[in-house]
Amino acid sequence: MIHGNCVSIGCVAITDERIQELWVLVEPVIRRGGEVHVASFPGRDLAGYIAGSKDPELASFWKTLKEGNDRFEATRRIPKPILGEKGYTFR
Repeated sequence: MIHGNCVSIGCVAITDERIQELWVLVEPVIRRGGEVHVASFPGRDLAGYIAGSKDPELASFWKTLKEGNDRFEATRRIPKPILGEKGYTFR
Protein backbone atom coordinates (compact mmCIF):
# COMPACT_ATOMS: atom_id res chain seq x y z
CA MET A 1 0.00 0.00 0.00
CA ILE A 2 1.10 3.53 -0.71
CA HIS A 3 -0.63 6.18 1.36
CA GLY A 4 -0.35 9.65 2.82
CA ASN A 5 -0.03 10.84 6.43
CA CYS A 6 3.70 9.93 6.61
CA VAL A 7 2.98 7.11 9.10
CA SER A 8 3.79 3.51 8.30
CA ILE A 9 3.79 0.03 9.82
CA GLY A 10 5.12 -1.60 6.67
CA CYS A 11 3.53 0.42 3.88
CA VAL A 12 5.14 3.14 1.81
CA ALA A 13 4.00 6.37 3.45
CA ILE A 14 4.47 9.73 1.77
CA THR A 15 3.13 13.19 2.56
CA ASP A 16 -0.54 13.94 2.01
CA GLU A 17 0.43 16.48 -0.65
CA ARG A 18 2.48 13.92 -2.60
CA ILE A 19 -0.18 11.19 -2.33
CA GLN A 20 -2.71 13.63 -3.77
CA GLU A 21 -0.37 14.34 -6.72
CA LEU A 22 0.14 10.61 -7.23
CA TRP A 23 -3.62 9.94 -7.14
CA VAL A 24 -4.29 12.66 -9.73
CA LEU A 25 -1.80 10.93 -12.07
CA VAL A 26 -2.90 7.33 -11.42
CA GLU A 27 -6.69 7.54 -11.03
CA PRO A 28 -7.48 8.13 -14.73
CA VAL A 29 -5.33 5.13 -15.71
CA ILE A 30 -7.11 2.89 -13.21
CA ARG A 31 -10.53 4.22 -14.23
CA ARG A 32 -9.79 3.15 -17.83
CA GLY A 33 -8.83 -0.35 -16.66
CA GLY A 34 -5.09 0.21 -16.91
CA GLU A 35 -2.40 -0.88 -14.51
CA VAL A 36 0.17 1.14 -12.62
CA HIS A 37 3.42 -0.60 -11.73
CA VAL A 38 5.61 0.71 -8.94
CA ALA A 39 9.28 -0.15 -8.47
CA SER A 40 10.93 0.75 -5.21
CA PHE A 41 14.69 0.53 -4.79
CA PRO A 42 16.21 0.85 -1.30
CA GLY A 43 18.38 3.90 -1.85
CA ARG A 44 20.65 5.74 -4.18
CA ASP A 45 23.87 4.32 -2.72
CA LEU A 46 23.45 0.67 -3.63
CA ALA A 47 27.20 0.40 -4.32
CA GLY A 48 27.78 1.56 -0.73
CA TYR A 49 25.40 -1.08 0.61
CA ILE A 50 27.25 -3.74 -1.36
CA ALA A 51 30.69 -2.55 -0.24
CA GLY A 52 29.60 -2.20 3.40
CA SER A 53 27.89 -5.56 3.70
CA LYS A 54 29.74 -8.18 5.72
CA ASP A 55 27.15 -10.81 4.78
CA PRO A 56 27.80 -12.37 1.32
CA GLU A 57 24.13 -13.31 0.89
CA LEU A 58 23.02 -9.76 1.64
CA ALA A 59 25.72 -8.34 -0.67
CA SER A 60 24.41 -10.61 -3.43
CA PHE A 61 20.89 -9.31 -2.80
CA TRP A 62 22.09 -5.67 -3.02
CA LYS A 63 23.95 -6.49 -6.27
CA THR A 64 20.74 -7.85 -7.78
CA LEU A 65 18.83 -4.72 -6.77
CA LYS A 66 21.61 -2.56 -8.19
CA GLU A 67 21.36 -4.41 -11.50
CA GLY A 68 17.62 -3.68 -11.64
CA ASN A 69 18.14 -0.06 -10.62
CA ASP A 70 20.92 0.42 -13.19
CA ARG A 71 18.67 -0.96 -15.93
CA PHE A 72 15.89 1.39 -14.89
CA GLU A 73 18.24 4.38 -14.84
CA ALA A 74 19.53 3.49 -18.33
CA THR A 75 16.16 2.79 -19.98
CA ARG A 76 13.62 4.55 -17.71
CA ARG A 77 11.60 1.31 -17.88
CA ILE A 78 10.86 -0.86 -14.86
CA PRO A 79 12.73 -4.16 -15.31
CA LYS A 80 10.73 -7.33 -14.81
CA PRO A 81 11.98 -9.39 -11.84
CA ILE A 82 12.21 -13.13 -12.39
CA LEU A 83 12.50 -15.53 -9.45
CA GLY A 84 14.77 -18.44 -10.27
CA GLU A 85 16.52 -21.19 -8.34
CA LYS A 86 19.34 -18.83 -7.35
CA GLY A 87 17.17 -15.83 -6.48
CA TYR A 88 16.01 -12.87 -8.48
CA THR A 89 17.24 -11.68 -11.85
CA PHE A 90 15.83 -9.04 -14.15
CA ARG A 91 14.55 -9.30 -17.69
